[in-house]
Amino acid sequence: MIKVNSNKFGGIFVEENLLKNSFLDVLKSYVKGEYVKNIDFEVKRNVLKYINIHFSKSTEISKKEELNMYNQLLFLLNTKFQISNKPISFIYEN
Repeated sequence: MIKVNSNKFGGIFVEENLLKNSFLDVLKSYVKGEYVKNIDFEVKRNVLKYINIHFSKSTEISKKEELNMYNQLLFLLNTKFQISNKPISFIYEN
């Protein structure tokens, strides 16, 4: 379980697999599934800090599509998981 948000009563916790699968659904609408190598969550003391999405170097996506994908992921985080202001990084591996 990852703590994604907190308030004076405690926090909101999400299963890591649910978060990954939700991300994959969005990502697959922009790139082929085999191009997504890994979705990595940087967690400190069970609190979500960063989200790193690793793609294959051969991933074909325009800057405009990448921006749309980024905005769609932010929207997903905000609406489905009540997460805001979490950095998302796209990493293209060799």
